Amino acid sequence: MAECPNCGGYRVSEETSYISKGYETSESAYYRSVIFIGLLAIGLIIWGVTQISNTTISGIALILIGITLVFLIPVQLRKYWSLPVRYKFKCVLCGYSWKMDEGEAQPEVTVRPELIAKGEDRIAKQQQQAAAQWKANMDYYHFVMHQKKKK
Repeated sequence: MAECPNCGGYRVSEETSYISKGYETSESAYYRSVIFIGLLAIGLIIWGVTQISNTTISGIALILIGITLVFLIPVQLRKYWSLPVRYKFKCVLCGYSWKMDEGEAQPEVTVRPELIAKGEDRIAKQQQQAAAQWKANMDYYHFVMHQKKKK
């Protein structure tokens, strides 16, 4: 568990990204590309099978392109698995953000109890406001449902 270097709090959100060609990409971007390639390959193979009865050459060509794309999926995954990892952190209590690359040491921590207390108070108020909003929404929902039953 990460500790905020700014306030010393442990309420920290973490996001993992991968560094590719100088820019960061999320994990889901690679999975989306693999899914896209897979669906494209399946579509081409199915289309090729349906085209074989009409023109054999175009059907076989589509099937071969689809099979080639199927072999690109492991290449794409191998590229993803070899990327360096960067972790992005954000303290929920004080709002401080920082980044760390894989293998990098945790930054020096300065414990500030006043920031932790302010953050905890802010979170408690937000939770109370969310609970009050939820109750108001439920009251309105019950009111509307009651009105519909009257009709």
